Order: sequence, then C-alpha cells, then structure tokens
Amino acid sequence: MCVAWSREYGVESRIVRPFHTYGPGMRLDDGRVFADFVADLVAGRDIVMRSGGLARRAFCYIADATEGFFRFSSRAKTRCRTTLATRMPR
Repeated sequence: MCVAWSREYGVESRIVRPFHTYGPGMRLDDGRVFADFVADLVAGRDIVMRSGGLARRAFCYIADATEGFFRFSSRAKTRCRTTLATRMPR
C-alpha cells in the first residue's frame, strides 16, 4: 500500500519490517521463542528447544530497533522506495 501511494502521489515511502524484537512489556505467553526462553528462566525450568535447533535468529532489543527505525526514516530526503528488514542476512 505504501509503495502504491508513493507511485500514485509521488511521495516518499519507507517500509520497516521488524523481526524478533524483545523488551519491556513483552508478555511471556505470547508464543515467540524469546518469550518462551525468558518464561522458562523466570520459572526455573530448563530451556526446551522445540525444533531441530538449526534455525538462526537475530534478536533486537526494542530500544535499538526503535532507534534504527527513526534513523532509517530520517535519511537524506530522496525519492526513496526502500524496505528495511531487521533480520539475519541470508
């Protein structure tokens, strides 16, 4: 939708696609792997891997992610149709 708006009206658009952020206010029962790890630690349980352990994830603290979003959105004013994905490089 952002790209279509940008093309139609000639306005700048930037899209941020955050992946695996964590921080204060995060519910320990939200189903994300980081929350599961923290919930296990808080409860004194062993951390249980529910997969083969081959997946790689980059976790980003919410304050760092927010700073990155603002830096990305305030880049030099150009006709930018760019997406920032906060994940591990392939």
